[in-house]
Amino acid sequence: KIDVKLKVLRVKVQSQDITFLVAHRWEKLILESLPHLEEFYLQYIENFNREYHYPGVPDQFISSFWIKRQWTFEVEIDHESINYFVRPYRKRWYEYTQEKILNSSVEYSKSTRLIVTFVDNDDFEEPMTIDTTHILTVAQIYHLEISEENVHVAALIEAVSLLPELTTLKIHSLSLRGSRMLNSEELLTLASMEDRSKIIKVYLEMMNDIEEFYFLLKLCPYMEYLKVNSIKRMDFKFVLRYIFKKIKDDCNDHLCLLCFRIPIADDEMIKKLKRMIHF
Repeated sequence: KIDVKLKVLRVKVQSQDITFLVAHRWEKLILESLPHLEEFYLQYIENFNREYHYPGVPDQFISSFWIKRQWTFEVEIDHESINYFVRPYRKRWYEYTQEKILNSSVEYSKSTRLIVTFVDNDDFEEPMTIDTTHILTVAQIYHLEISEENVHVAALIEAVSLLPELTTLKIHSLSLRGSRMLNSEELLTLASMEDRSKIIKVYLEMMNDIEEFYFLLKLCPYMEYLKVNSIKRMDFKFVLRYIFKKIKDDCNDHLCLLCFRIPIADDEMIKKLKRMIHF
């Protein structure tokens, strides 16, 4: 037995040997040889391989070993590879509390996040299906973030439909029109979200079109919290009126928290907002 007083360990692996993601091997190494370890960073880079499958059961990084140390598991898809990460927990956008640790083992077990940095709006269906299916053999995904700008709504519908356990969704920006309209299958998938969706928190970094709100209501019918960081070329009061009217017209009793970033807000604007809210 080797007792190394190492406190931080960073490992980066680029390989087709996905057994590097077998959690109990890392647990054994850390328990037996690195008992003083406080921070663990693992990055496993997997070049796209359509035939290789993950050995063993999925969700291996949510055992009591990982929960105790608050080391979370995440996945990132870029234009050329799938990256798997294990790293110390950091507070995320959808968490309201001030604590810097997860409050329960249940929260930890549902903390796995998928980050997508590249989406080809003209050719997304097959690559997205293959990659997502492969990732789900490794871990269930509960949080999705898409950092690509102006993602076509068809691509977003596809992504959400492939990840049925999602509870949060973060998007940089959307494209409602793009190069084509939604086809009949995509419209049916969107309509079925009332029976399938579990998403309750949504973050849209840039709102380009007021109709994006209506689309998000259809995609995430049980949305309780909506955060918008920036509104492009639209009057904020107009946006709020539209949202309030849509909530009222649809008899929506789920959406109860709105968060908007307003660059300039004076006392007069606050008064107007209060009048709008109580209207």
